[in-house]
Amino acid sequence: MDRRSSCLTLILLLTGGTIPVIAPSAEPTVDTLMTQLLHPDTVTREAALRDIVRRGERTAVPGLIDILYFDLFLDSTVANALNGVSGQAFGHDWRRWVEWLAERDDVRPHGDYPAWKAGLLMRIDPAFGEFLYPGVKQSRAARGDPVGRGPEGRDPRPHESAARAAAGRHLPDRR
Repeated sequence: MDRRSSCLTLILLLTGGTIPVIAPSAEPTVDTLMTQLLHPDTVTREAALRDIVRRGERTAVPGLIDILYFDLFLDSTVANALNGVSGQAFGHDWRRWVEWLAERDDVRPHGDYPAWKAGLLMRIDPAFGEFLYPGVKQSRAARGDPVGRGPEGRDPRPHESAARAAAGRHLPDRR
């Protein structure tokens, strides 16, 4: 028995012989919309971008900033979408968007962001898929957790490497 037949048999056994009907979702998830933004068809990408703005999907902001960096749309639609979702007007200034995002604890990436980002980077070079795979451990920053900010927005960690360098101890003593 092939795998498809095995799965169907298992479903029939678990459901008492009836096949469950899954109602189509009224709206695609933000993960689906983000995936559609990487689609080669312009109409698909533009429709997904319109839905993201219409729904005010703030979880799409980190991915939209990534798209802005790579200039995938080659026009102002992504910058305009970022403005519409975030209320900020930084245009195509990728650095300002990144700085703004770093200050925002209330903007987190969508649930499938790591896999989505891998898909984006694999468009540049498929080799990215060798180390960006589902389940890969993420850094706190990649998960959207605030890092490096203490009271009053300062980095709470001492800058040990800078202190070692200033004291001339940045390299091991080889005497």
